[in-house]
Amino acid sequence: MYTSHNRILTSHIGSLPRPADVLARIYQHQEGIPFDKSYWNLVKEGVDEMVGLQKSAGIDIVSDGEVGKVGFNNYISERVTGLGGETVMWSFKDLEIVPEVQDRQYQSEGGKHINMPACVGEINYMGQNFIARDLANFRQALDTHQVEKSFVPSITPGSVAFCVVDRHYGNYEDYIMALAVALKEEYEAIVEAGFMLQLDATDLPICHPNHGNFWASKVVEEMGYTKFIELNLEAINVAVENIPGEKLRLHLCWANYEGPHHFDAPLSEVLNPVLKNTTAKTIAFE
Repeated sequence: MYTSHNRILTSHIGSLPRPADVLARIYQHQEGIPFDKSYWNLVKEGVDEMVGLQKSAGIDIVSDGEVGKVGFNNYISERVTGLGGETVMWSFKDLEIVPEVQDRQYQSEGGKHINMPACVGEINYMGQNFIARDLANFRQALDTHQVEKSFVPSITPGSVAFCVVDRHYGNYEDYIMALAVALKEEYEAIVEAGFMLQLDATDLPICHPNHGNFWASKVVEEMGYTKFIELNLEAINVAVENIPGEKLRLHLCWANYEGPHHFDAPLSEVLNPVLKNTTAKTIAFE
């Protein structure tokens, strides 16, 4: 946890707009063209650019902009086993009443390239080379620009479960705990490399029955919203059991799409169980 005795430190939630050349290659990848060495060179340059821009803008606690990921959530497709095919796409109830806005969201260039898979087999972590590359690129950029304070975002088990329908485990609890065990390796690699870990917990706010529609909405309804997010928090705690709380940031996100957001979960319904069940010392809101 970073502190200052003479001013308020500034930060943000991690993901930044990718450089245009990187984004173009990401879209090609999502259409089936594999990444190559030239792409990874662009990523390395992009991370350096993102760190430099954050420093020049006065950001104290910086990220790598998630330049090396195809997206803040769908990057998981290449880092765990057991995924394939296509998921059941989620939706938001506030967008359903403004279908023209919803169509614009999902028919945009970014929306068309989300390409989330389903869980069709046993979940295990296989992203060692990806995370090692991310961390090495980030460390070099930090050293180049002489930036000391930093964090690396990573998706939570519940955020994966929200986006990736389970067709293998047959039980939500078994599924999310398998994700927790797999992601534990990525989380620990980030902290062992000397970075603060940010857990992107989009699932906690948007799984509220009034807000998000997804493949496990019936589970939320049967379990009750508070019990459901407590289960998702339990999965996080399993995954970070070896990480001290001062090395953790929990990012709570009500989803940053362009919509009315008048069905969002009330802050108290999210924050009260979070404060009761998380070990993270810092909480970021979006």
